[in-house]
Amino acid sequence: ERWWQDWTGEDLAPKAVVSADVYLPFDVPVATQAQRAHAQWLSHHLPHNLDRLVDSRDSAEARLRREKRALLDHMHDDRDKRRRSKAFKRIHAINAELRSRHTRALEEAARRLQDARVGVRNAAIASRRDWFFALYPDTQLQALRQQIAATVRPA
Repeated sequence: ERWWQDWTGEDLAPKAVVSADVYLPFDVPVATQAQRAHAQWLSHHLPHNLDRLVDSRDSAEARLRREKRALLDHMHDDRDKRRRSKAFKRIHAINAELRSRHTRALEEAARRLQDARVGVRNAAIASRRDWFFALYPDTQLQALRQQIAATVRPA
């Protein structure tokens, strides 16, 4: 403004800048980064820990759970590498058996992770404030106009 006045001797037209947090009302599922991280953790953690994270009243499964817990509880007590290796392989076999019994829970965890990933991408788009004004519903624009009118006083 000063440069223009020094050069032309004239004042520039007065101007003002207004910024508003108005979002388009997208009807899409959204998720936070924390929700995505939790879904990712669960999807990774669940296949190895079904014995702790999925309830079951099946007696055969209860035996598998107890066996796995006993192996884990005493694995570090045993210094014999062959027995430790055998215990480690047995734990993996138990996990494989539990995975075969709980495919629905694993599929649900994978679906939740996919939904969370999509939700984070949706949230990034839905939180943009730079959409063309004509895309906003009239009611939203009128509400914004009233907010501005209530706070801005003419000079």
